[in-house]
Amino acid sequence: MNAQAAAKERTEIIEPIEDGCIELSDEELLARIDAQAWESLHISGEEFLRRYRERKPIVNDLGQPVPAWGPLASLAWLLDD
Repeated sequence: MNAQAAAKERTEIIEPIEDGCIELSDEELLARIDAQAWESLHISGEEFLRRYRERKPIVNDLGQPVPAWGPLASLAWLLDD
């Protein structure tokens, strides 16, 4: 299932627990990364994670990571063991 189909299928609202955090399984986190990567960078979550692990972000004309890279990277580090 691609990210767009997963986003359409997902109808439940994620509720934060007492301290304001949202608990996600690795699968839920991967689905969220995939959906956000498609929406903001037009690449798959798998491609994003490959680039993230190789430290090869998508950059703008000035050689700086595009703005959408940061929020996704802040999710991706949660997968690193």
